[in-house]
Amino acid sequence: MRHGLEISCGGASVSVSTVVELGELAERAGWDGVFLEDYLIHYSGDDPFTYDPWLVLAAVAGRTGRVRLGTTVTALPRRRPAKLAREVLTLDHLSAGRATVAVGVGELAAAGATWWLEFVPAGEAATMRAAVARGPLR
Repeated sequence: MRHGLEISCGGASVSVSTVVELGELAERAGWDGVFLEDYLIHYSGDDPFTYDPWLVLAAVAGRTGRVRLGTTVTALPRRRPAKLAREVLTLDHLSAGRATVAVGVGELAAAGATWWLEFVPAGEAATMRAAVARGPLR
């Protein structure tokens, strides 16, 4: 992959159908990848929509045939590792092997991201979740 396009996955004036259409247009325009932001709560506007990137990417997969698909970075401490692994695996099958996953620690205090987590240092939490998620992805 040489050039990937990052698309916001929410916001006050962004519909989910627009995000899917942008993914389709990116492929037609020659982009090599389409990557969505992975936020629990979009960071601008009053109560903006925030879409699940893995569900939206599945819709993009159904309307494209070449571009790589994934998130810019998925913060492991904010996701259930087994569920994330299943979502990425499903996207990979739906897209005929075009799924890409990038994971990181993220900002645990941002946007109430720790509402369901017991206190574990961010690096340790990410390491534990990565170990669980690797199994289904092999």
